[in-house]
Formats: sequence, structure tokens, C-alpha cells
Amino acid sequence: IERFADRTEINGRTSYTSLVKIFQQQCEVIEGRVVVLAQTNDDVIQNLSDPDATYDGHKGQGYQIQLSETCSTDNDVPLIVGAIPETANANDSDAVRTMLEQLAAHGLIPAEIPADTAYGSDENVLLAESFGVERIASVPGRAPHVDPQALTLDDFAHHEETGAVEACPASHAPRRVTRDEATHTTVVEMSACASCPLLKLCPIHQTKDGRFELTFTDQARRLAARRVEQATPVFRERYAQRSGIESTNSGLKNRRGLGWL
Repeated sequence: IERFADRTEINGRTSYTSLVKIFQQQCEVIEGRVVVLAQTNDDVIQNLSDPDATYDGHKGQGYQIQLSETCSTDNDVPLIVGAIPETANANDSDAVRTMLEQLAAHGLIPAEIPADTAYGSDENVLLAESFGVERIASVPGRAPHVDPQALTLDDFAHHEETGAVEACPASHAPRRVTRDEATHTTVVEMSACASCPLLKLCPIHQTKDGRFELTFTDQARRLAARRVEQATPVFRERYAQRSGIESTNSGLKNRRGLGWL
């Protein structure tokens, strides 16, 4: 790299620029010695014959494609209506906006989209709502490990329009509710908890000065509601349609050569 750095007839060649890029991605100089990095990220050159290809720990080297397919029971034949080619290391969650914009541009925005858990973050659910789409997906990550009988934020009564807490699971009205709009955080103070038979199951906690409070964000409340919903037979029935696209993926890989890519 150093020997040919000033040779204009060489330093503009693809082979030289690739050499420099590979060195920057996978090596470093320590006290005058070249050291190969023990670990790199996934966005490094995998193959000089295909320098744009990246790496994914599950799929390997190459590329991937995001697909959106119709799944209405009224359709005899499902159709692929959206496709986004990506490098292998692209995060599935980041494809939601691009897919929705692509569908919108072609007048193909649906009423609802069942999607894998990887696409079901709170941010993506809100994003889909901004397009007028209901995203049907499980909440990513593990739910907090609690007693199966324990109460959650979803057991508190909330006003349908404002979202304000109106009552606890035992139907007691809050003593005080304060909200920080900047952080989207709500603090609920209760006064009837000490003698409540549901106290041990309730997410409310007692402060050092003896008050009973529950602090939560808007996101925490939405996720709690979704976790309750995804445990219902109705959700499982609606979500079951999502698996239909797996046969499309399999067919493209095994019969159309997409697996090779």
C-alpha cells in the first residue's frame, strides 16, 4: 500500500483500492507491525469478485431480499407485490419503511401486514400506523420473567382516547397522575394499595417515603398490551397467515436459484 500510494498509474486501479479497503477493514498497524484484527463487523469485503457482498452469521456471504406478498383468503393466488434487494448484513427491522414506501408508491398499501417478529418493534408498529397499516407481529425480545398470574400495565384501566390511567386492576382511582410529555413518561400514585389483596401481583411499588407509585413510558404500555394480545387465539389465527410466505421463499431459493445468491 505504501509503495504504490503515490503511483497514479496504480493507485486508481480497482485492485489497489480494494487492497486498501481490505487493509482498513481487517488490519491495523501497532508499533510499526501489521496486526490482523481478531474480529470485524459484517460489512467487510467477502469476495474480490463481488466486493459489494457482505456477511450474515445465519445466511453467510452475499445478499438477501425483502419480500411482501398478498395473503388475503379471497385471493386464489398470492402475488409478490414488493421486493427490496439488500446486502446480507442489512437489518430486517430497517426494511419496514422502505417496503411501506414502495407499496405506497404503487398504490398497494394494505389494511394489515402480518410480519415476522424481526419486523415487529414498537417503532415499526407506529410507523405502519402512520401509513394506515396495522402490523400484526409478535413483540421482539423476551417478556420480563414474572409470575404468570402477575398483573401488568395492561390491567390498568386507560381512557380510550387520551390514554390516561383511570383505575388500577382493583378498580381504585389514582390519587394523582403526572405526565412528562418530553419523555412520554407517566407516574401514577395510588392511595389504597396497603390493604389491597392484589398488591403482591401488582407492578406498583412502594417508595422510600411510603407512597405507592407506578412509573411507565408510553412504549412500555404499548408493549404490555401487545404481549397480552399475542397470547390470544384471535391473534394466533390472524398471525398464522404470515407463514405462507415461507413457501415462496423456499421456492425462490430451491427452484429459482435465489439460494445461490
